[in-house]
Amino acid sequence: MAVIFGGAAQLFAGFQEMKVGNNFGFCAFTGYGAFWISFAMILVCKRYDVFPSEGNEVGWFLVAFTLFTAILWVGSLKISRGLATVFTLLLIGFVLLDLEHFGCPGLKKVAALELIGCALAALYGMAHGIFIDVFGRDVLPMGGPVL
Repeated sequence: MAVIFGGAAQLFAGFQEMKVGNNFGFCAFTGYGAFWISFAMILVCKRYDVFPSEGNEVGWFLVAFTLFTAILWVGSLKISRGLATVFTLLLIGFVLLDLEHFGCPGLKKVAALELIGCALAALYGMAHGIFIDVFGRDVLPMGGPVL
């Protein structure tokens, strides 16, 4: 799932966003698509002793994407409340995962639950986009920009 749905599907979505000139969508989808493909490769390489990633390598990988997410979070504040909610929850989730990897193992379950909330918010946003196209009007409002 990480390679196909998380990775390839998001890369494809990002390239579609590029075609319509949505730089935010292009950056977000291709960035997280690359994240999921890379993360899957880290796990596969660790499983087969190609690259053990025994220390803090995964933690630093997550920190890099936390910074990436923080940049997108700021941008999301200028787009809509719905998108800002998704990126706020995603940023919190990454921070929790960072802390978990650097010495707070009890946060893994909290991060998982928090990121499920993020996924639900993202599904709402996806439904928003589909329903506007299908119904020709805004059925599930996303709200105006925060900033």
